[in-house]
Amino acid sequence: MMNEDSPRYRIALSDFKRARRKAALQDVLSRFTGHSAALIPFEEARKRLDASGEERHGLQKIPLKAIIGSVGRYADFNRNFLPRRSARSSRWAQVKASLRDLDEMPPIKVYQIGEAYFVLDGNHRVSIARERKATHIRAYVTEIHTKVPLSPDTDFDEFILKAEYAQFLKRTHLDACLPETEFRVTVPGQYSVLEKRIHAYLGQPDPNSASEAALCDAVKSWYEQDYLPSIESIRKRGILRDFPKRTSTDLYVWIYKHRERLEDELGWSVDVDVATTDLVETRGERIRQKFKRALDKLRKIFLPRLLESGKRPGAWRKEFVATHHPSSLFPNILVPLSGEYDSWKALQQALLVGQRENAHLMGLHVAPTEADAESTAAKEIAARFKDECEAAGLKGEFARDFGRVSSVINERARWADLVILNLAHPHYARYIGTHAE
Repeated sequence: MMNEDSPRYRIALSDFKRARRKAALQDVLSRFTGHSAALIPFEEARKRLDASGEERHGLQKIPLKAIIGSVGRYADFNRNFLPRRSARSSRWAQVKASLRDLDEMPPIKVYQIGEAYFVLDGNHRVSIARERKATHIRAYVTEIHTKVPLSPDTDFDEFILKAEYAQFLKRTHLDACLPETEFRVTVPGQYSVLEKRIHAYLGQPDPNSASEAALCDAVKSWYEQDYLPSIESIRKRGILRDFPKRTSTDLYVWIYKHRERLEDELGWSVDVDVATTDLVETRGERIRQKFKRALDKLRKIFLPRLLESGKRPGAWRKEFVATHHPSSLFPNILVPLSGEYDSWKALQQALLVGQRENAHLMGLHVAPTEADAESTAAKEIAARFKDECEAAGLKGEFARDFGRVSSVINERARWADLVILNLAHPHYARYIGTHAE
């Protein structure tokens, strides 16, 4: 061990302190950029990526920038192998002070996953080699086999995505059923949605008991009947332009989740094209779309509710028709019902139009409070609406909401092609006077 009073050791210790300050600065910057500066723990990588075996390759020269993790020292260094803990200063300085030339440095030991490496032995040597601007280092390499390889550019967040993908492939056998087909996403938690959609084609209550052959059939059915048509629609409509840096699979998942959320909030089924249009409007990631949403929020804050004009007449339908082609003029008809005698006349008119258009009737009852919306009277209105629709041979869905009647109807009208309602205060005098002339 080198004497700590020697000039070489003091210079090395000074180098360590400089590297430590640089590491602290990079950690702060990573919080602002959102890109993790952490090394990836090897054991977590091997477990999450479902390692299936290993193969020794012996001594090689490997690129230092391809080392992205460590077996036991992943908390001691950052992604650039700068030291993160001052407690390790003496060890780091001893190693550096003892080296006169990098060629004298003993080989390190690493695990390899794809094109990336994890240090088993020699973390300080890697740190010092990086600090001295070296590009390669000698290493004894053991390759770990996984279904999902890593690249030198993989950061911790991307690693989580790859780990989730590996588990998804393990549970669905999708890579064996659909070889050379990639389902890349950019946000964690997406693969559970794909798995849910696949299980919908399985036809068994317990997916865990399904045979590999049955699961493969479900995967192929889902891919051909659901996934591919959705992806083709996404590409045809050019939606990816509204979500830069996202993938088609991202959009497939987001549209499905957005549609599910809308149906839960509205109480009506929502056409996938309608859900897609709304997703682009409410979550599009282009600067113009973000600015428009910010402006709308400011308008809602400073503009009294009574002065809200809502969208211009026909605006929603114009967007809707521009993106897909409905089979009829009024495929979705909204009918607000108060339960009063006159409101049922509006339903009868809606049924007549609905039969001609083969429409989907969307019943709505707006109560003053949430408790009123759950009252027996409100439930009776819903039951009568469904009976009337069934008798007319039409699909009818009923929603109960609460709040200011005109505001709720105005908000929900954007989901319909036609609104039929009974006027509470018709202009009888104007009507009579016009016809009297």
